[in-house]
Amino acid sequence: MHKTETDRKEPSLDTRIHKSWEDGALGLEDLKPGVLINNRYEITQFIGRGGFGMVFAAMDNTLQSEVALKFLHPGLSRSSRDFRRVRREINLSRQITDSRIVKIFSLESWRSFYFLVMERVRGRSLAEYLEESSPLSWEEFAPVFNAILSGVEVLHLHGIIHRDLKPSNIFLVPEGIKILDFGMAKAVDDTEQTTEFGQIVGSPRYMSPEQVRGEKVGATSDIYQLGLILYRALSGSHPFSDCGNTMEMLIKHLEAEPPPLDHFRGERPRFFQDVVSRALEKNPRRRFPDVGAMASALRRGKVSSR
Repeated sequence: MHKTETDRKEPSLDTRIHKSWEDGALGLEDLKPGVLINNRYEITQFIGRGGFGMVFAAMDNTLQSEVALKFLHPGLSRSSRDFRRVRREINLSRQITDSRIVKIFSLESWRSFYFLVMERVRGRSLAEYLEESSPLSWEEFAPVFNAILSGVEVLHLHGIIHRDLKPSNIFLVPEGIKILDFGMAKAVDDTEQTTEFGQIVGSPRYMSPEQVRGEKVGATSDIYQLGLILYRALSGSHPFSDCGNTMEMLIKHLEAEPPPLDHFRGERPRFFQDVVSRALEKNPRRRFPDVGAMASALRRGKVSSR
């Protein structure tokens, strides 16, 4: 696809995130191993950064245990709406004891920064695994995807919509999987307005059409994201990987049909095309009604009529 001059000049998402941190969080990148936070947490390693947080591994010297410290972008604490979302991340996580959901222990402050004290997850991200190993057969991917479905079902049973399911937010660990990052999570029955009408919330590559439109989302938004993850694993490619910029990606979520799975190398039963097509319906009401229905279809090898 031919790119316009404007497209070529658009900074990448990683570049914009890095610049955002430079503007708002000067000093955090200077945290080196051995720095002591609040006379308790000793920094051991820089892990990475995202739009909402910069993460370090640390040793909790009081409990003599490893933890992760997620320093929040200063802009979050300056916005009451966004900071409510941070508090929700903690309160929602405390409702869940399932081993597939990352644990968040506390919210603390240091100097001018707020940070979450979280379970230290050791493993590698699903994104890394798929980059190295996909496309996968269903037999290869089934144990991982079934565990993801079970974890998301736990969230939904607790009335929680994740809203940012993507391979980089899922880790493969010795005991199975861990679902990370409740930064976008929302309780189903939460009536507090924390997102302005029309505000886009989520990761562009894994956003549901209703997220792109800035509409209220339900559990079927997570199902759309699960469909994208399944498609990525079975095909070896994101369905809209040919997009030149973020806006084109968002438009494709709204309007474009993903290439069929048989467009890619390797044979797959027609059934899997039916599963991803159902999960990736533009209209939320035409998707699987819940995660259990998607899991049941995969077990039966048949997609029921709508």
